[in-house]
Amino acid sequence: MSAARKTNVSLALVVVIIAVAISVAAVLGDRTSEVVPNAVTTSTTTTNPVGDPDSEEAPITADASGARPANLDGSWFSGQLKGDADFAMEKLRCSELRPYLTLDLCAVASTSHGSFMLTASEGYWDPAEPDKAGVVEIPLYFNTYTFSAIGGPPRAVKDLEGLTTRDYESSSGARTIQLFRGKLGRDEILALVSSGDADSADYQVVHIITMSPTGAPVVVATYSGTDIRLAIDRASVVLSLSRYGPPTGEECCPDYATIMHLTPGPNGWIETFTSTEQTDVLLDGMTPLSLIDKYVFPSKSSGSASN
Repeated sequence: MSAARKTNVSLALVVVIIAVAISVAAVLGDRTSEVVPNAVTTSTTTTNPVGDPDSEEAPITADASGARPANLDGSWFSGQLKGDADFAMEKLRCSELRPYLTLDLCAVASTSHGSFMLTASEGYWDPAEPDKAGVVEIPLYFNTYTFSAIGGPPRAVKDLEGLTTRDYESSSGARTIQLFRGKLGRDEILALVSSGDADSADYQVVHIITMSPTGAPVVVATYSGTDIRLAIDRASVVLSLSRYGPPTGEECCPDYATIMHLTPGPNGWIETFTSTEQTDVLLDGMTPLSLIDKYVFPSKSSGSASN
């Protein structure tokens, strides 16, 4: 066969192959454009878009509740130490700290990660010495201590500070500051409860303080409200706070309560909450916390307090 004829045959084969490929593509294209009966289809339109709480399709449970990190807003405490001091002692005890400081409140908690102490001392104030705004602020200082014998003699080491103040001219009366202690598993926790403020004698602020797994005192939760009660329920600290329920007819509104379960977790404490109208049996069967110490703040008996 001549070279010219071989070339013609090759070209003919290429043309045939291209034609077959075009035909197959056309057939497949027709099939993919057909509507298949009973096929599952999707749409970009939804009757319940994410984040639409008013949607009729939004799920509603019989016992609406939620879990999130425990609240710390409004805490009186900070890790910024302004007056560091260690105090020699053989064991972490309030009695061994009193020779150094005037303590208006003191309690010690024992945990599997070590012990810690919480103290409060009313600072110096004088009604004849107002600040730049013309206000006389009465301070109440809080400190936590842990025990250490590393790098020196046995001693109490201050590692957390707190502060609350009261206007000397306030007509709302004094606050009652109480220290409670409870046991959660093997570890004791402290609850600092302040009652009374300028708006309501029933208003309360609660701080829950524990020892971290690495051996440092830490505020794990802070809450405020009215008619707060505390208890221990197995693995949780339980708070109840007053709230209003839904209106009933012309009456508004029945007394309800918020129930807050505070539980330690691997990344901090978690709150789980709900509301209830059963306010008379809120903490039945739970273990109450023990009152360790209390102080009426401020002390105005002499016009000033020494620290």
